[in-house]
Amino acid sequence: MTLSVKHKFQSAIPDAGDPNIVQPSNWNDEHALTQATATILGRVSALTGDTEELTPVQARTLLNVADGATANSSDAFLLARANHTGTQLAATISDFATAASLVCLPLAGGTMTGKLVTDPSAAVDGAGFNIPHGVVPNAPVDGDIWSTAAFGLYVRVNGTTKALASLDNASQWTIIQTFKTSSTTAASIRLPHGIAPNAPANGDFWTTTTGLFYRINGVTQTALSATDAAAAYQPLTTNLSTWGAIARAANFDAFVAAPSSANLRALLTDEVGTGAAYFVGGALGTPASGTATNLTGLPVAGISGLGAGVATFLATPSSANLAAALTNETGTAGSVVMSDSPALTGTPTAPTAAPGTNTTQMATTAFTAAAVAAAAPNYGAGNAALAFGAVGTYAQVFSLTATLITEGLTMAGSTLQPAGFSEAVTTDPGDDTTYGAGGAPFIKGGTALSGTWRAMGRVSTGGGAIRRRTFLAMRIS
Repeated sequence: MTLSVKHKFQSAIPDAGDPNIVQPSNWNDEHALTQATATILGRVSALTGDTEELTPVQARTLLNVADGATANSSDAFLLARANHTGTQLAATISDFATAASLVCLPLAGGTMTGKLVTDPSAAVDGAGFNIPHGVVPNAPVDGDIWSTAAFGLYVRVNGTTKALASLDNASQWTIIQTFKTSSTTAASIRLPHGIAPNAPANGDFWTTTTGLFYRINGVTQTALSATDAAAAYQPLTTNLSTWGAIARAANFDAFVAAPSSANLRALLTDEVGTGAAYFVGGALGTPASGTATNLTGLPVAGISGLGAGVATFLATPSSANLAAALTNETGTAGSVVMSDSPALTGTPTAPTAAPGTNTTQMATTAFTAAAVAAAAPNYGAGNAALAFGAVGTYAQVFSLTATLITEGLTMAGSTLQPAGFSEAVTTDPGDDTTYGAGGAPFIKGGTALSGTWRAMGRVSTGGGAIRRRTFLAMRIS
């Protein structure tokens, strides 16, 4: 609906012809009003005055309605007590005392009819039902329930007091607890499914969706897994009729059906060899290989493959039996000689060492005779066969070193050169060198000597260092 305003006085004069002036019809027309959205017309300013556009807040102020008040609700909703908040005095509620008397018991005595339903226990509000600790009644009647701080929770049934839970201060049973016999409708005890405890103690029992578990000696054991519980088992009171529900190794069924050595070997995974099973006292047969470290009681006669005479030597280990068993011995039969201070008999032989050998090698009589002959002095025709420079010969020599030569000095032949006196000759091989001075100068030349020599005396002590290096020497090796 559009709101319009007209002048209270309506003119009856007709309009004139000039359109530029206000005509009587303009006076009589409806005047349209303009207004902002979400506003109503009124006045909140003090005193009488012009009409104002009011905002919702200003309109609620005029109507005395609080901001946020329920809007557009029915009377039924507003009157329903379920939609009310706050508190109300009991005296203002009709029939309150009558209704309360039907569900409340007096402070002392009284009998309750019907089923007692308590609130569930909660972490903040506590247990749903509480029986405070007290003392044991002197004359309890059937149905009485009480608790004490020292012993636990009790009930009187058929003239007998029963301990529902007898606990000490450590929450442990102090008497043997007998549970109700299971029936088709209920078990004797129930352990609801939960999760495994983080730190179970010895003796703990618990169940999860995967099975029944218990803690023994610090180790968690599985009493029955969900997988095992779902498997088919044969009664323990009857003979086993099939292996179907038991995990078995390969070839197990064949061995149980026919327990032969061959079937046993097929069942084993670390066997060695083939053939029949062996037990103590049985015939071992011919094993392919083995280590006989711990074998005892084997007779020598039972060893095959021995050489001729070896069995006799093993049975009687004498020198004669050893010589008979050997196939490459040297010498004739006799006692065996050991290496530490042996006492040889007969005429033992040994290889003759080369002349000049000076080691720990055994010296034969032939080596000794040759050494003695080589060391004998050369007295002319007896040693005529000796060549110049051989062991046992003498020579006048010149020392190629500057060392002063004295009688008995030993030196290498490589430091010596043949020497002699110069004389007038018509021919000279040209390899001699004259040295020294005076009426009888010396000569030296030729190839240096071999072996080892000993100085037997000086030829000249005068003339200087050169002459003192000329002397008579004998080869000693």
